[in-house]
Amino acid sequence: PSQDLHGRFRWWGLYTQRKPGIDGGKTATLEPHELEDKYFMLRVRIDGGALTTEQLRVIGQISVDFGRDSADLTDRQNIQLHWIRVED
Repeated sequence: PSQDLHGRFRWWGLYTQRKPGIDGGKTATLEPHELEDKYFMLRVRIDGGALTTEQLRVIGQISVDFGRDSADLTDRQNIQLHWIRVED
């Protein structure tokens, strides 16, 4: 089932994204299939907050190739790449 698959994706840092135009206040009233977009967010965990230049280059290239040239650096020492397709 897709619910099981989505739960397993989280083990690898892949999370479903909300469809554009749906604000957070509506998440309690809509069903998951109404909320989920076809894209995912990939969370790259950076243990200790340290990356080599090669690791950063690879993450940057993944962003260019699959994440619409963008990435978010979080205050939890993660990098988040949005607009990721499972097919990629």
